[in-house]
Amino acid sequence: MGHIGKATKTSYKKGKDHPNWKGWRYCGRNNKYREIRINGEYIREHRLIMENYIGRKLRYDEEIHHINGNSLDNRIENLMLTDKHHHLILEHKLGTYKSHIQKLHGRS
Repeated sequence: MGHIGKATKTSYKKGKDHPNWKGWRYCGRNNKYREIRINGEYIREHRLIMENYIGRKLRYDEEIHHINGNSLDNRIENLMLTDKHHHLILEHKLGTYKSHIQKLHGRS
């Protein structure tokens, strides 16, 4: 059985000392989404931006789609409010499109 809670070089670093720190924003564990810490809780930046834009909290069934496929681009013009079902369809189409473009350019 492996070691539980084994310290790593960055596990003790917080805030501006952590390698994923981007100013006042933090890129999540996989660097896929920006997260902001509010009252001790990390909130994904794109969700907060959309909530501020529409003037209410997002419902459980609502998701945010990044139109250009870049999940770090949280400009409001790149965010689309959608439901879980339609978000899956959009992500599938985006993935198929990216795959087609990569094949055209000889990358897989």
